[in-house]
Amino acid sequence: MEHYLYSAVQTEVISLAEAKMAIKIDSDNFGDNITVTATVSGGYKSITATATGTGIDVYGKKTLVSLCPVSLSASATLDVKIQESLDNVTYTDWSGGSFTQVTTANATTIQEKEYTGDYSYIRAAYTVATAQADFAIQVITSEPDSVEDDHITDLITAAREYAEGVLNKAIGEQKWILMLNDFPWKDYIELPYPPLASVSSVAYINASGTSATMSASESNGYIVDTESEPGKVFLAYANTWPSFTAYPYNAVRILYTCGYTAATVRKRVKDAILKMIGLLHNHRVTGIPKEDLQAVDNLMQGVRIINHG
Repeated sequence: MEHYLYSAVQTEVISLAEAKMAIKIDSDNFGDNITVTATVSGGYKSITATATGTGIDVYGKKTLVSLCPVSLSASATLDVKIQESLDNVTYTDWSGGSFTQVTTANATTIQEKEYTGDYSYIRAAYTVATAQADFAIQVITSEPDSVEDDHITDLITAAREYAEGVLNKAIGEQKWILMLNDFPWKDYIELPYPPLASVSSVAYINASGTSATMSASESNGYIVDTESEPGKVFLAYANTWPSFTAYPYNAVRILYTCGYTAATVRKRVKDAILKMIGLLHNHRVTGIPKEDLQAVDNLMQGVRIINHG
């Protein structure tokens, strides 16, 4: 019996944010975590009808809009509001996005508003009346990005693979191919790395290299047991495996999908993976102490599959 990975895990059951929270790491440089962009650059603006600033991408980010007046000429007024857009082309006023009107009385008071809307882009729209006004409007976005994000992402995969080795189970949806030299004498085939989600195909290759595929049918093919661990492919009632002269090796090939998802993985397994991520990070040079590895293994007791039959 041979088996190999056909399609690796695309979505880990542990997110980068969860891993970073578990090992309490993020950039310790405040400047690395924020971006300041001028939607309206500083300087004097002439009397005008409503003008607009540059659109800023704020998707998925914490966002603060800062109005920074410097000075206003006598009797000048400045009105500013926040506008939002899905495409950075068509903008509408954001409800609650109007700043207090700026006059000479509050011409040096910085005003701030947090953008809590759902749109991808925002900008400032402003109107200067009566006389010139000197001001700038900045958009401050926060998107903490650890300098070690790539490293931590690799640790998530490494910790998940360690847990899979201990459990003999798949964590995260993945596809495998099980290969046999021939069909077995019994009426079922166990599939490694539960939990089994589905079977895509049961194919077999004859001595001349010609491939055929069994029918996934309760009447004349096979049925799939996804409830047992390991999952199984069963012959349908009163059926037999195909009779053929098998190719010299790996003549029977079963393609299937298996693995826990973030919603179905056991909490103790998830805790074990998080602990392993921390150990891999903290002992990247010295190696993980045996007693710490044992503690991780202990978290997964009772979930492990001893063998695949």
